[in-house]
This record gives sequence, structure tokens and C-alpha cells, in this order.
Amino acid sequence: NDNIGAVYGDVNSDSLQFSTGATERVRITSGGGTAIVTAGSIPANAGNETLYVMGEGHNGHGTSNTRSVVSFIGAITSNSGGAGVWMGARTNDNTAVIGTRTASGDLAFETYNGGWGERMRLTNTGKLGINVSSPDSTLEIRSLTTSNTQLKLVTQDNYSGTYPHAQISFEQSTGTELAKIKADVPNTAANQADLVFSTNFGGMK
Repeated sequence: NDNIGAVYGDVNSDSLQFSTGATERVRITSGGGTAIVTAGSIPANAGNETLYVMGEGHNGHGTSNTRSVVSFIGAITSNSGGAGVWMGARTNDNTAVIGTRTASGDLAFETYNGGWGERMRLTNTGKLGINVSSPDSTLEIRSLTTSNTQLKLVTQDNYSGTYPHAQISFEQSTGTELAKIKADVPNTAANQADLVFSTNFGGMK
């Protein structure tokens, strides 16, 4: 009965296919690529990647227009799920989404440099810390060594025409600019710049 499920090999594509409800859900290609599709049909090129997953997903994670399609969960014990991440997309715009599985979970990034270490963390309250796991402000950057902590704003080199500026702006949520710090590059001196501080008091000064 096809409505129960079926497993069969396709001699034309040399693939192994799994179906439920008379619809193909999983395909393992001759090259070892695996495609899992729970909504619609499996695209012809889906098995070109090591793992291809497509589906309507779950509407319980993220904002109202977000659906989680895949979850990765670390088990605290053999029968208890812990923290993890999910990946999905928005249904109302062209946006991919990564989120945390728990309501108060942070998202941490680790890399290896002579040993594993956390390099960046996005907290559940929206604060971003680089080399700090408990940022106190919206953005906090710390140095891991005795060298200076640097934040670079790099403009395009060899620009033809008006030289671009490097600028930090302070704005209200309405878009009104309150103040700015700008490295103002004269058109005649590409390797020189004035550092300009401006505030909005009856117009930007």
C-alpha cells in the first residue's frame, strides 16, 4: 500500500528513494547526497549537496512570520533535550533566520586558535559581545591580549571621483541624525583626512 510507505531504488538516477502517503520524502543519490522534503516535490538537483532540507517547517519558534525548518539540539542527558539552534526562513520576505531553541538562550560562536574559545556572543536580549560572554551594552568589544582593541572603518581605495568618508552616525529610531563623527577626506588628498564632530542643534553643524 503506497499510502503506508515504500522504499525503492531508481535505476535511471541510481538513487534510493523513500516515500510516505504516495509522496517521495527522502532521496539518497548515487553520490551520497541526501534530500529531505516535506512540502512539494524533491527538486532534480537537491541531492547535489551533502544534505538538502526543504519544508513548511514549524511556526512555534521565532516571530509570527518565521518558520523553523531544522533544529540542532544538544542533549543534557540521554533523554532530555537542551539548548540548541534552529534554522528557517520568513514567510513574508526573502530572509533566512537562525534562532535559539530556548527562551533565554544566547547564541555563541567558537573558533580554534591553539585551543577552542568563544569569540562572539549574541545574548537573548540583543546585546553583542566580541571576546566577552556577558556584554553590558548593545555592542561590547574586548581584546584577548595586551594589544590595543581596534575597530576599523575602511573606505574603498582607488576611488574615482569624490573620495568616500568613514562615518559613525548617532540617530533616533525615526532616522533623525543627532550627531556624527566623520573622517572627511578632501578630494585632493586621498591619504589625508579631517576628523569632524557634528551635532544636530537646529540642523547638523
